[in-house]
Amino acid sequence: MAAYREYPDDQLMSPQQRALLLKVITALDAGETDIYRAVATRMTPPPLGEDVDTVLRILDIDAIRYRPGDPGEVVLSRILDALEAAANGVEFKLPPDEDAN
Repeated sequence: MAAYREYPDDQLMSPQQRALLLKVITALDAGETDIYRAVATRMTPPPLGEDVDTVLRILDIDAIRYRPGDPGEVVLSRILDALEAAANGVEFKLPPDEDAN
């Protein structure tokens, strides 16, 4: 089996994608009802609606397990870990301490 390769964050997710993810999490945590509008007013240029929808679907993936109140940087770290695992052909699982929440 090949060695597990660590990837720079920018290879896994662009800075713009990371910024969008964090803005979506901020809007969710603030209880915004129109996530797209909340994010679009805080980003220049505003993201596409499909991009916001994609982030919302990613946050809903069982392995990511976003919960309101989770710090955005923690969620981002989980997503980057999942992308790195996928790039290495490995199944991503939350560490036991995170899985228990």
